[in-house]
Amino acid sequence: MLSKSEIKNISRLKQKKYRLSERVFVVEGVRPVKEALDSRYTVSRLLVTESQIAGFSKHEQCEQVTSAQMQQVSGMKTPPGVMALVEFPENENLLLTGGVLLAEALNDPGNLGSILRTADWFGIKTVILSEDSVDVFNPKTVQASMGSVFRVAVSYMNLQEAVQQLKAKGVEVYGAALNGKNVYKTRFTSRFALVLGSESHGLSCANEEICDEIVTIPSFGRAESLNVGVSCAVISAEIKRSLTFEVK
Repeated sequence: MLSKSEIKNISRLKQKKYRLSERVFVVEGVRPVKEALDSRYTVSRLLVTESQIAGFSKHEQCEQVTSAQMQQVSGMKTPPGVMALVEFPENENLLLTGGVLLAEALNDPGNLGSILRTADWFGIKTVILSEDSVDVFNPKTVQASMGSVFRVAVSYMNLQEAVQQLKAKGVEVYGAALNGKNVYKTRFTSRFALVLGSESHGLSCANEEICDEIVTIPSFGRAESLNVGVSCAVISAEIKRSLTFEVK
């Protein structure tokens, strides 16, 4: 059972300032919570309603709560009946030797979640975000990542400094923008980094200039642009394809 103060403290983790001060974030849903429990992250509390207790009772953190209490602390319209309070990781060990995604001024938590899921699918272990990007532990980001947030290292950095570090390690840096070379005719290196622009403005001129090459997904219709998460998936797939099969 949860006290009133506990309900208040858990509920306020929906806000970034409290997540940062407590260094704790919320994960909801059967699969995402299982991913958290199986990850390197520390689950400090595991709240479960009667309908889900059988699947989680073996965990020592498990606490049964009422459906009414879960409704009070949940960030979802229909709570799934299981919630984990997860501690922030210690400083991430960023793999800056290639296979890195960078993103500028991402605002949408769902887009960030999709990018983490894409990175995880294609075996990309590191995502670097500009310091003005959305919080990786936003509940919507965590939900959209479908557990990938626990397998991809994320850091917030000045992108130009990050690119300089990557280049110093011999990494080829590609930027995604509408004025670039056809991505399907581009030869990629195995030590690559891909820089993505914001949802509203795309890649800034300053960040375009620091890339070794700009690539674009050719359009065959009349849509003005692609969602940044979709662009990330298409280009990541082409990079991995071109590293496996020679580009003609």
